[in-house]
Amino acid sequence: MNEEIDRIKVLTAEISALAGEQKQRSTERAELVTKLREQGHGLGEIGDALGVTRSRVQQYQGGQPSNAERRRRRARRTQES
Repeated sequence: MNEEIDRIKVLTAEISALAGEQKQRSTERAELVTKLREQGHGLGEIGDALGVTRSRVQQYQGGQPSNAERRRRRARRTQES
């Protein structure tokens, strides 16, 4: 059991570190989209260059989590219940 507990502690620390890193990257992405918008680029133009919809670019700019992140959060809440 001790090995499993130790591994859980390591994983928990890694997950926590990744969450912080994800937040940083999301903020940076939002700032870059804002910068492009300030330079006069439209949402559609940015989306075309990224291969995503203009709505998705708008979500990037707002710092909204990706669908994958939403699924991970939902799964975590389900596991905690």
